[in-house]
Amino acid sequence: MPKLRVTLFHEILEQLEADQLQGTKAREYRCAVGTCTPYDVVHHAEVLLQEGFISGVVTNSKDYRDVFIDDILVKGHELLALMVNRRILDGAKQLLGETYEKVTPGILLEALKLAIMKSTKEELAV
Repeated sequence: MPKLRVTLFHEILEQLEADQLQGTKAREYRCAVGTCTPYDVVHHAEVLLQEGFISGVVTNSKDYRDVFIDDILVKGHELLALMVNRRILDGAKQLLGETYEKVTPGILLEALKLAIMKSTKEELAV
């Protein structure tokens, strides 16, 4: 099983948001992050699909499953918007510690929301 990478979740979502791709196979993505394979991208897309960050269809193929991506969902847009904010992202990284690069997008989104609440409380206390 390929290692989950937050950077790859972000990259897939970012590409979807930029292009609003319709009916695109996940394994057709070209991966800019590290040395991931098309299988890694398919696997990450399956996780995004299961957690409701994208909509699409999973079909079987000879080599590995294909994910046909229909759309990026509201949770996907929310995750991208929060990850752009460096302060919130750093707060989420602190909360998650060493597990940061291994979390699912759902856990990451929750950590980002907690980081927002924490930073808001700190600002109110000042």
